[in-house]
Amino acid sequence: MPSGGGEPCHVAVDPTGRLLVATNYAGGSLAILTLDPAGGPAADGLYPLPAGGSGVDAARQDAPHPHQAVFDGDLLYVTDLGADLIRRYPGARGPAGQRGAGTARGPCRAAGHRPDLTRTPDGGHVIVANRGVDTLGVVATGPEPRQVAEVDAGVKWPQHLAWSGSRLYVAGWDSDAVSCFDWAGSSLRPAGIAVRCGEPGWLLAE
Repeated sequence: MPSGGGEPCHVAVDPTGRLLVATNYAGGSLAILTLDPAGGPAADGLYPLPAGGSGVDAARQDAPHPHQAVFDGDLLYVTDLGADLIRRYPGARGPAGQRGAGTARGPCRAAGHRPDLTRTPDGGHVIVANRGVDTLGVVATGPEPRQVAEVDAGVKWPQHLAWSGSRLYVAGWDSDAVSCFDWAGSSLRPAGIAVRCGEPGWLLAE
């Protein structure tokens, strides 16, 4: 299926298994596909992100560049590297829903590039990896998302986040290492370097 935009870079399936969202990095849009019971695409729609928005790096943040989408129940969070914010779409349900016309918020702005985010095991927070400044932002979810903490990522250029139980692993592309943290219910506790390997970009944890 065509994504309807340039450079699709991430896909996510909602908790019900009935909706797939692809982020179009260059196109500044989301491709939303309804899935049939067998998991195949049944219908599709293209929803442009709100126009405008930019960041501190004019070469990479001249316009909206969605990088990743993550479902949290009925909420859809989209990291926008170009606009340097996280967009939140309440009730994002594809063609039958609000068509992405929800509230866009930037709960944890920083002078960095946002490559990844993940929901905590308890569902009450979202962890955001910030490239450039090499930090992890802790954002409390809810009607009014807010950043509650920002900690050193333990590695340079955090590329991807993955959970194994209550332990969070962080791929450090420029450090040739993977750092890890323990989730304490409302904060991240550094647990050191888990493994050293050449330019880790993506993680798969059990």
